[in-house]
Amino acid sequence: MQQRPLKYQSIKCPRCGDDFVCKANAISSCDCMQLTISREEQEYIAYRFIDCICNHCLRELKYEYYLIHHHNKPYADETKE
Repeated sequence: MQQRPLKYQSIKCPRCGDDFVCKANAISSCDCMQLTISREEQEYIAYRFIDCICNHCLRELKYEYYLIHHHNKPYADETKE
């Protein structure tokens, strides 16, 4: 009997070192799809990390981008847990 390849992969976040499940092979069901990230935020994150990072770090980097580029505007986090 042939074993089916795993769709999901448990990896370490390159930013914080925490384990998380990357669903790059099924991106529409990946946890990162719960976040709304602008093109500018994507570029900001991609400049720092080549690989996937956990949602916690995505949120922090999204906020970091906001602080650098929009520090005088209110922050609306639509991804509240």
